[in-house]
Amino acid sequence: MRTFRRSILAASSLALLLTAGVLPAQAATPAGIAPSTSGWVVVRKPSVAFYTPEARDRGNSTGGTVSVTRDGPGSYEVTWQGLAAATDGILQVSAIGSSLRHCIAYTWGLSGADGYGVIHCYKRTNAVENQYGQPTDVPFVATLTYEEAPVAGSPGRLGYAWMDLDDSDGTPSTSYNYSSAGGQITSDRTAVGAYTLTVPGLAKWDGVALVTGYAGDLRRCQVREWYLSGADVETRVDCVDFRGTLSDAEFDYLYIRRIGLEGYGGGPAASLWANRPSVASYHPAPDYAWSSAGKRATIRRTSKGVYAVTLPGMPKGGAAIVTSYGARSHQRACQIGSIRRTGTPQQVVVRCFTYAGDPADSRFVLSYTK
Repeated sequence: MRTFRRSILAASSLALLLTAGVLPAQAATPAGIAPSTSGWVVVRKPSVAFYTPEARDRGNSTGGTVSVTRDGPGSYEVTWQGLAAATDGILQVSAIGSSLRHCIAYTWGLSGADGYGVIHCYKRTNAVENQYGQPTDVPFVATLTYEEAPVAGSPGRLGYAWMDLDDSDGTPSTSYNYSSAGGQITSDRTAVGAYTLTVPGLAKWDGVALVTGYAGDLRRCQVREWYLSGADVETRVDCVDFRGTLSDAEFDYLYIRRIGLEGYGGGPAASLWANRPSVASYHPAPDYAWSSAGKRATIRRTSKGVYAVTLPGMPKGGAAIVTSYGARSHQRACQIGSIRRTGTPQQVVVRCFTYAGDPADSRFVLSYTK
């Protein structure tokens, strides 16, 4: 029997907290904890053969540098120096731009003492025979998250899995399968292109689920919903082909609760579910949002399918990952429009489209880290 999300605060208490402009029961990662093995990058020069992004556009828990190599049109390898880990982790990617683009996690892993991720980016074409899209240079955000064990005293929890087509019913590869509560994430293919993932032991509401496409084609996946099932979190994911038809696909899945994309001991972070796509301006409900600064985000719809997400207490620069959210009848593609590099508070613009590339209002999930 499923337990659906409900507020745990009395209306009067919640009203006081919202008036004060803070989120209830928000706790940062305990001070003094060494960062998890993790890295992130914002690639703003997609046509450059090789470069090192500015400090405000890269992060590496080892303190090493981050470099970007362009292997060809729309093909990039990001190397995080010294980012070796005992586990294989998960790679999340979001395209950046004002026109619809598609970036996927092609592969990732370890190369000697370094961690790396290969990202492929495309634009949609109208040619039916070119259903895999046209490789295209595209700015993008990538995050590489590893984890081994939860930190005592931290409210943060996470789970991740790489969904291979061979693992659509059962247990995804144990090398890319983790829950901080212990156990393994399991999956169930309920129909063509429809999957339910179960993360054991993480049954708390104030987390978010993110998905990134894997392998080289224009199949897109979005979160349909997540909910509690006993002590577990279940997430429904739907995937479609370039026509918007349900289609089996591979993807990377990440669930984080009160923790950033960098994991334990990371920098400032915030996550939210934007669920009111036609409203001019609103705060995400506290049950669906978290900030290490304890401050409430504001989502402002500036035009059809365009949303300015203001994150008080978050610094300039940093990285953000976005995933579209909705039912099968409401398939959308959301990507990052921009991330503020100067001035505060931090503001991330999200742009959402139909699969034909037209701006379209949409719900979405966003996670930010620095």
